[in-house]
Amino acid sequence: MGTFPSLNPDEIYSKLISDIINKNEALAYLISLVEESTDANIRIRCLEIINKIPIINDKVFNLLENCLISDDNEFVRVTAAKIIALHFPKMGVNPLKWALHHETSPLVLQTISKLFEGVEDIYFK
Repeated sequence: MGTFPSLNPDEIYSKLISDIINKNEALAYLISLVEESTDANIRIRCLEIINKIPIINDKVFNLLENCLISDDNEFVRVTAAKIIALHFPKMGVNPLKWALHHETSPLVLQTISKLFEGVEDIYFK
């Protein structure tokens, strides 16, 4: 992975679509930003870009699960919940159910409830 100090999420995405870095490098930068940034807007933007790429693997799932369960910002948790439901419907059921039972934010609760509404997939039952 090359050195791109102080890149913001959109610069990382731009380098990805310009083939300056590959998906795995972009993902590593984005994960690092999510884990290290104190700015919720940066963490949210990183998650949105991860959703665009997308890479479906355990590393991404673990990051999203951690954001859903542990992030102090409700908008980060909402973003993580949506991406989990979209890209990890089977693996994501337990963390989403856990969050539904332990979450205190009305916004996050409403979002997760809506994710389960009308879903016929057996994993969401």
